[in-house]
Amino acid sequence: MNNLKKALSLFGIFLLTQCASTSPPQTTTAGGGNARVREEVAGSKDNSTLENGCPLDKMQWLYASDKFDSVQQNSLADTLSKAAKADAATLDRMMANRNNNPLEASSSLKILVEKFAQSRVPVSEEFYKQYASSRMAMCAVMDALRSGSIKQDESTKVAGNTFREVAKSFEKLRKE
Repeated sequence: MNNLKKALSLFGIFLLTQCASTSPPQTTTAGGGNARVREEVAGSKDNSTLENGCPLDKMQWLYASDKFDSVQQNSLADTLSKAAKADAATLDRMMANRNNNPLEASSSLKILVEKFAQSRVPVSEEFYKQYASSRMAMCAVMDALRSGSIKQDESTKVAGNTFREVAKSFEKLRKE
């Protein structure tokens, strides 16, 4: 009886680890509201806009490793920070022009991450965790914007602040 319990426990753990390591789907049917998925129809949409997904959505290109290049990581942190600042400036201009739909904005950060997703980059565990944390926060804001749970007149400001916070988080990761 103890062997049966052990076998069932091991099988349960195996199932849980498989579920946790399974990647979320990257496509969905039209009308999906999740920020982490988007319809992939070639040429039908500008995938750089915020309405087509969270800028930091993709993570498969990063992996934590003890063998990472600190110069490359610093450069990556700078690049991500600059792209997030550029997006914040775009959103500030939209707010000044009274355009309260930040999801219409083309995202430099999203374009950059899409480009980086074509390769694999080793980074420190701290960098990886910060990216994951920033990703969760940013994608939650994008989901809230899509669902309308953020007031229309505040949406551009909230999105801009999110990009500024992401920029700051990557600036802090830069090691001298």
